[in-house]
Order: sequence, then structure tokens, then C-alpha cells
Amino acid sequence: MNRVGFLRFDISTRFLILANVITMIVALALHWSVIDVMWIYWSQSAVIGSIAIFRILLTRQIFAAGFFLIHYGMFHLVYFLFLYGEQTTPTVPIAGIASCSLIFLANHSHPGTTGRWT
Repeated sequence: MNRVGFLRFDISTRFLILANVITMIVALALHWSVIDVMWIYWSQSAVIGSIAIFRILLTRQIFAAGFFLIHYGMFHLVYFLFLYGEQTTPTVPIAGIASCSLIFLANHSHPGTTGRWT
């Protein structure tokens, strides 16, 4: 097995790793709680699901998009309620979470991230 080839990543993978490293640096520098960091990953998952629904709709599979939306949406609602219920401070660092989430949005919304758009 060629170990050098194993360590090669495409640009999307590199960007995703960088986005996670930036998120962890920001979280450590600003002393965020684990719940605060989980909000970023909740938003990342919501971005991934939204883009997946968009891509499904591009293939004109309306039933599949609706099915995915209902199930993925229910999961995210429960996930949201869990995070909201576990918050110990009245506010989360919205600006920081939004900034880190935009990095994930940029990575996941690129057509080359997970293949073609159609």
C-alpha cells in the first residue's frame, strides 16, 4: 500500500479539515462550552441537509426530497431542542457560531464537494 497516496486529500477535504481546525481554535480562544461548539456542528449538519435536499430536487425526485426533509427535519428539531435545553448561559456566541458555520457552508455548497450538482 502506498502510504503517501493514502495521505493525499482533495481540495474539499483539505478545506473541511481547515474549517474544523479554525472552529476548534476559535472555540478554545473564546472559551466556548461544548454545547456552544455543538451549535456549530448542528448548523453544519443543517447546511449539509439543506444542500442534499436541493440536490435531490435538481433530480426532480419530489417524493424523495419530501421524505428526506421530514426525517432530517425531525432529527434536527430534536437535536435543536436538546442543545437549547442543555444551554447553561442565556445566550450563545451567535457571531462566532455564524462565522464558523459560514466556513462550512462555503465548503459544502461547492459543486465539487460531493460530486456534480446534477
